[in-house]
Amino acid sequence: MSTIFRILAYIVFAICGIIGLFLGVKLLASLWGTFWAVICLFVFPIPIYISPWIAIFKNGDWTLFILSYGGTAAYFLLNLISVAFEKKQ
Repeated sequence: MSTIFRILAYIVFAICGIIGLFLGVKLLASLWGTFWAVICLFVFPIPIYISPWIAIFKNGDWTLFILSYGGTAAYFLLNLISVAFEKKQ
């Protein structure tokens, strides 16, 4: 049972991370242009890390924030459940 929760945690983390990265780059591309978004992706990734906050303050959109940080919280919760099942066995 712990393996199922651990795999589910990794799947949630990967999906939320990939979608969050895509939406973050898309947000930066709409603000600064595609060239600078790609430069941020490969050379200077800090704007991508703060893109959920940019989305909140610039657009009032909480979607990217909830997806990024909520996905991380869901990962930790599922991983914690997995560890609890391991200790139980």
